[in-house]
Amino acid sequence: APGGSVGDSYEGRFHVLPDSQRIVYSAVWQNPGVRELHVVSLDHPGQPATLNAPLQPAGYVHDFAVSPDGRYATYTADQDTDGNQH
Repeated sequence: APGGSVGDSYEGRFHVLPDSQRIVYSAVWQNPGVRELHVVSLDHPGQPATLNAPLQPAGYVHDFAVSPDGRYATYTADQDTDGNQH
C-alpha cells in the first residue's frame, strides 16, 4: 500500500479513477487485521485517504464499486457488527 503498510496487506482489488490521477483500493494499512478502502494519488503517492467509516476489529471492506465519473465509491463491510456485511 502506498505510504507504508502493516505487512502483507494488499488485497489486489483496485480501480483507477477516470481522471487517471488517483486509484481506489482496499488494503490493510493503518489498523492491523482491518481491510479498509483507500484513495491515493498516482502522480504523488504518499498518505492515502481512508474512504470508509470506522470498522469493527478484524473487520474489512468485502467489495466496492466506483461511480463512472469517479466522484463516489460504495462498499460493503462488516462495519457495525463483525461478520455482518452491509
